[in-house]
Amino acid sequence: MRRSLILILFLAFSTAGFAQDFYPSQPTGMVNDFADMLTSSEEQRLETKLRSYRD
Repeated sequence: MRRSLILILFLAFSTAGFAQDFYPSQPTGMVNDFADMLTSSEEQRLETKLRSYRD
């Protein structure tokens, strides 16, 4: 019983070492289309509109 508990705990904690961290790249502007859903002209138009709202 104790041996199986130790084995289960070992397997549970040993897999945590294989987890990967995901750090997205730093934002370059106000519009960040990481999914590539917008065309470049749409991104530029949104960027211009958001900058005008900010100012």
